[in-house]
Amino acid sequence: MSGYILESRKILDSEIWKKPPLYFKVWHYLLLKAQFKDSASLKRGQLIVSIPEIQEACSYYIGYRKVTPTKKEIYSVINWLRNPCEGETKGNNERGMIVTTKVTHGMLVTICNFNVYQNPTSYEGNNETDTKGTTRRTRRERQGNNNIKEREERKNEDIYRGFGFSDPVIDALVDFEEMRKKIKSPLTSERAIRTLCNKLVKLSGGDERIMVAMLNESISQNWKSVYPLKDDAVIEAADQSTEIKERIKELETELTDVEAAMVRATDRHQYGELKLRKSWLEDSIRKLREKIA
Repeated sequence: MSGYILESRKILDSEIWKKPPLYFKVWHYLLLKAQFKDSASLKRGQLIVSIPEIQEACSYYIGYRKVTPTKKEIYSVINWLRNPCEGETKGNNERGMIVTTKVTHGMLVTICNFNVYQNPTSYEGNNETDTKGTTRRTRRERQGNNNIKEREERKNEDIYRGFGFSDPVIDALVDFEEMRKKIKSPLTSERAIRTLCNKLVKLSGGDERIMVAMLNESISQNWKSVYPLKDDAVIEAADQSTEIKERIKELETELTDVEAAMVRATDRHQYGELKLRKSWLEDSIRKLREKIA
């Protein structure tokens, strides 16, 4: 595999730098595997990947022993990348780093702000780059710097920003507009654009990650509108179910060890502690099984 990616030194001050090493490794694997330019089936900044593939790519060796991250660990990283600010109580305007959609052989991953990350002008000068302005310039370059197209784009972007959409959603909307032009059914009126935006908000419940996923799905299928992600709830439930099953296995392994230790215990106090631990483990396993029943 050849080529390169750009990376800002500001990553040293980012939240992912403070996370365990696996988070940084998974994030870079996704960046390196993402499409650098549009292909027949994928847009720039997208890739199709599976959890086992990420596990294998992020494995490492300690001497001759190969260490492979568990599915639970990879799921945890992916979920964090979807929403790095989840669980915070203070106001934070940061958005997800990726958006994922389930596909036949894994999941479609879209790197949010990929155009900004991989645009050299984002790193020019000593002052902090204005993300909004850089994203706009990137889209203009993609449209050939045509003055008329720029005016149309600015007009549509004003509409999108009027709905409060962030750059990842606006980028996906621009890609959707381009797809509509390619299938010779362009969005020609402000009314049509506003109708599309209202539908996005309604179907997504205001979740911008779902908006981007819906738009990407419509783009890949050449649909003229956006539709609910029918399997979205199933995906989230499946992810949660997988994590719960992994946790049950861990507790069952510990329960087996505790029962063996009880047989070997010669001290009454030690036996009592093991018995309490066994009771807690059995109760925890029962409750987790009820969640996925």
